[in-house]
Amino acid sequence: MNAFCPSCDKNVEVKDLTERCPQCHRAVIGGPQAPAPATSNRRRVLAIAAVVVAVAAGVAWWSCCGAGCCKKPVAAAAAPAGESLTARLAKAGLAGEAAVAPGTPDDAMKKAVAGIKDGAALASYVKLLVAPGKLQLQPTTQRRGHPALASAKLFGEVVAGTARPVHAVEAAFLVAALAQAHGDAVTFLTDAGGIQSPLLLSKTRVAVKLADGTVIEPFATGALQKPHEISVEQAAAWWLVLRAHAARMSFDFKAANADMAAADAIWPNHAIVAFARGVAQLDQGMVDQGLPACEAALAREDDPLARLSLVQMALQLDQPVKAWQLAEQVLKSHPELAEAHLAIGVLNLQRSVSAPDAQRNGMQAEAKKELQRARELDPKVVGASAALAQLLIQQKDMDGAEKLLREAAAQKDPDAALLLSEILRGKGESEAALKALQDAGASADDERVAIAFAQNQMALKKTDEALATMDAALKANPASRQLMMVRAELLRGAGKLDEAAAALKPLTEAGPDAERARLLQAQLYLQNRDVDKALAILEPAHNAKPADRETLMLLLIAYAVGEKTEQAEALATQAIGQKLLTPMDVAGVWLQVQQPDRAQKLLEGLMEATTPDPDQVTLLAMLYTASGKKDEALKLRDRMAKKAGEKGEAIKASVDKGLAAAEAEMARMKAAQDKGAEAPGNAP
Repeated sequence: MNAFCPSCDKNVEVKDLTERCPQCHRAVIGGPQAPAPATSNRRRVLAIAAVVVAVAAGVAWWSCCGAGCCKKPVAAAAAPAGESLTARLAKAGLAGEAAVAPGTPDDAMKKAVAGIKDGAALASYVKLLVAPGKLQLQPTTQRRGHPALASAKLFGEVVAGTARPVHAVEAAFLVAALAQAHGDAVTFLTDAGGIQSPLLLSKTRVAVKLADGTVIEPFATGALQKPHEISVEQAAAWWLVLRAHAARMSFDFKAANADMAAADAIWPNHAIVAFARGVAQLDQGMVDQGLPACEAALAREDDPLARLSLVQMALQLDQPVKAWQLAEQVLKSHPELAEAHLAIGVLNLQRSVSAPDAQRNGMQAEAKKELQRARELDPKVVGASAALAQLLIQQKDMDGAEKLLREAAAQKDPDAALLLSEILRGKGESEAALKALQDAGASADDERVAIAFAQNQMALKKTDEALATMDAALKANPASRQLMMVRAELLRGAGKLDEAAAALKPLTEAGPDAERARLLQAQLYLQNRDVDKALAILEPAHNAKPADRETLMLLLIAYAVGEKTEQAEALATQAIGQKLLTPMDVAGVWLQVQQPDRAQKLLEGLMEATTPDPDQVTLLAMLYTASGKKDEALKLRDRMAKKAGEKGEAIKASVDKGLAAAEAEMARMKAAQDKGAEAPGNAP
């Protein structure tokens, strides 16, 4: 029979609907239920996604457009009678704990609700769980770096007071599990009115209605405007997208793809899953597929906030033209959306930084107009005050920028508090910077805030406090690569080189910056004189990318420090011959590893070149002077100046300047040594 495979996005031939797609081996559905769009193809469907960076993680930098801007959810296909959600997840390819459906209660949950009489009492019990460390909502201004947990596990952490923030759909399934443990039947509700965003789950309200009509929405500040019932399959698909996002953040794309395939299987052919796939493609560097795929998802499900998040992604991917197109498209279709004006303002501000003088003023004026309009439409729109302050900084009005930021930070604007902290730290006022962050209520669970706290603590030489800040932030954001990198740098600064290298290990295993992390780890090993460990990283890296300059330099240092003379000389000769490193690069390495004789020998061999190089001549003259041979340095200067002809005076000036610097440094070192010898306890 003919069926439709939502993963392959095309019709396939199968014996019946229990058989899997012969190409991707995933679940199929009846052809008439979900015909393939006439313009669709595999690339389009598998690549549709981009804002789940903001969606499932909680990175919603943008607010919503208000009533009427979003489409109504589409009903999902009904499950076969009597088939549980857990069974359907297993059929979709999940196994073990991954196949446990959200909303599944355990004995602890049954025990917790045993004495509860009715729906109202259950609602009161849920409200008691809403507290810091227990059931708490993921802030939309904050990145999420922790996984989505099965409801029973989440409940265990809530009871223990160790739970991390969750999205509305996770909280709804926790309520559903408690209701099921109590013996209540439930239905899921969302809001077809008010603030909604079909592809940004961080902006989607989800509630649970009990059989007696009680509606429970843990984080609600008011009733749903237009309650709309959704199937358990749709709610579960949303939950799976959240879990896929968490896996993606840890670069576990196998798990992420499995969850997205399962979401597709139980709630077929919907844009949110396709959108998630697109984001995963972008994370894996598949820009040519990911961006068009995200746009295709947006074409299927209009979501201005998701499109604006895609603006951010386009900028990160160095696609400024695409970013402009997306932002202007949103502004045209939603002229009263504050976030659209904010996006255009920020883009103009960024353009003005590198614009010619003749154009800069116009771009800054346009940026100011759009940013002020954003604040008029929504005084609390996050990011507008910080952007206006950056504009003032560009215009050299530091006092005005600081005043604006203080006012916004007092209104609990986290972006304003972060920029204010940076300005204060630059002025050497780290205590005031820390206070500004604290007064603004900036949460150290937010990786940006945690890094700002740590930077100021380090500036105050509070290393232990800075490391404690990083450890706490990593507990809340265990997949944050930026936090791991900063923590490693703090450990290095504290002289804890082994710990710093170990802290980098998770980063070296996967991810777009894995290669960079490995090179940093090699540097730490070299700094700690652990040459063998450094070489174990650098030699394979050099073999994989023999023309990479940084790897070459580090490998040369490793050979030199490890007294592998033949390898060092051979690598240096080859690198210079292939013009991958300059002679000055290599001379610099020899000096860095305290082998000035090698540097001197290399430079002496270059002095017979047709045209003397001022830098090479100057460095060699400085080496002569440092070794007590200033007469040779002066002879070299005069000989090379004569050889250089009309450029001789420039060589003389360069050498004289270098010799003066060398002699000043030698005098400084001698004074320091003399002072040390005179100190108590240093006398012979």
